[in-house]
Order: sequence, then structure tokens, then C-alpha cells
Amino acid sequence: MLAKSVSKDRKILISLEHDFGLEQDGQRVLDGAITAASASLSSASGLFTSADEGKYIVVTGAGAAGANLHTTIAIYVSATNVLLTASASTTVTSANISWGTDQTSKIQAAIDESSGYLGATVILSTGRTYLSGVLTLKGNTTFRGDTSGPFMKWGTSPASANIAPTLMIVNETSPFISVPYVGSPYQPTLEDLCFIYPNQYHPSTPSY
Repeated sequence: MLAKSVSKDRKILISLEHDFGLEQDGQRVLDGAITAASASLSSASGLFTSADEGKYIVVTGAGAAGANLHTTIAIYVSATNVLLTASASTTVTSANISWGTDQTSKIQAAIDESSGYLGATVILSTGRTYLSGVLTLKGNTTFRGDTSGPFMKWGTSPASANIAPTLMIVNETSPFISVPYVGSPYQPTLEDLCFIYPNQYHPSTPSY
């Protein structure tokens, strides 16, 4: 939250990390394995920690009829294994899995705060920010990353390395950003942000 002494009749910069305590703990691996009717998820990458308990997680293809499984991490077993809150409906191997602490409410709080000023820029630092909800942008607000693209580097993906201001989008039921001011002179803007989705696949040596 910004200091109350900041004048509302000026343009400001809002740091999500420093002003609203944003956590950038998103993780993504491509070797998830889980069996139908089981809640035991394994990953040879060995990136799970005890701090992951309670975090949102998506396992591609492990839901009903091969849809993505959306749930939370219930119990940390080891660096290569966790128990999920919900069991899989479909057996998968080599699945994309992404998990992290949902930051929707913190980002929305910063956007809401920015709308009270003459103009504001909400800044997302380089890192992987997990987002499971919908953001509603406000007029006179710019939501941007702290560095400019291109973000895809040869052999490296923003889904697995902190090389870009990245939003890891896992909301699959509606647009992750709502822009109610389209067509008005106060339309908000998005700049220098990288978006990663559950079913996106980034090989170790991208061809683009």
C-alpha cells in the first residue's frame, strides 16, 4: 500500500514488489507424472519444497477427459513428489506442470490504488508471477514490465528462468484481463509483459 501522504493530483510509479509485497515464486517443469485416481504427482526436476504446500497447481492433461487438472498442493513429500488436494482423472507423463502463490489480489489492489491518481504506472519486476484470476484494468493506468523484450532467448524460456517480467496465466475459463475502458480517452495500457499459459510448450532450443 502506498503512503497516504502521496498527492492524488500527480502521476506516480507503483512497484508491485515493494509497495504491495508481490511474490514471484512461479515454477514450471515439463516432466510431471500422475496416475488416474491418484493424488501423487512426481517430477524428476526435483523443484518441490515444503513451502509449496497450499499453492495453486495446474497439471496439463490430467483432468477429466484429458482437460487440465486445477488444484492445490496438499502435502510435500520430497523434492520430486507431492500429494495434490484433488486426484487426477487421466494418467499423464511428461506433462507441463506449473505452480505458485496466486498474486491476483495483490496486482488488482495495486491497479485499484493507481486509479485514484492523475496517472499511474504499475511495474512488474523481472520474474515469474503466478496468476489464476482475472485482472480489471482502470483508466489512466499503465501496467508494464521493468524491462523491454524480446523475451525469448535462444535455449531459454521465461517459463523456467527469470529473464522477463512474466505472468504465468492459469485461468482457462475467461479472459485473464478485463478492460472496461475500451474506446474511451482513459483507456489503460499494457507494456513489456510476457504471458505464459499452461499448455504452451517451450523446447530447450526454440526455433523462433
